[in-house]
Amino acid sequence: MVCLETTFLVDFFRGNKNAIEKYTEIKESNESIRVAVPSITEIISGASLNVKNEEKERAIEFFSNLEILELNKESAIIAGEIEAGLILSGETIGIIDIMIGAICLSNNETLLTRNKKHFEKIKNLEIKSY
Repeated sequence: MVCLETTFLVDFFRGNKNAIEKYTEIKESNESIRVAVPSITEIISGASLNVKNEEKERAIEFFSNLEILELNKESAIIAGEIEAGLILSGETIGIIDIMIGAICLSNNETLLTRNKKHFEKIKNLEIKSY
């Protein structure tokens, strides 16, 4: 099971060759492909800033074909624990990245991202890059 993170989605939507190849590889392996709600928020926010709504509509259509992972009570508790741990260790990352990581942890997902630097700070999070 793979959860597509925002940096991957941006690259994919912009036609990045590596992202497209990785997506194709995952699809062909019949591995489950999912996306976390905070990534959808980031993508729709960015697309909504574009004068043309084409990007937003394309993203909404893409997401309609994927399983969506929500921030629930369990993942919210994990996110709070991750954030506190990072603050105490003097290493912080954005709350949206923390929520995405927590959602992946609570759902036993592997996160597919280009942003390994941030996500490697989250203990026990399985990460794939491209």
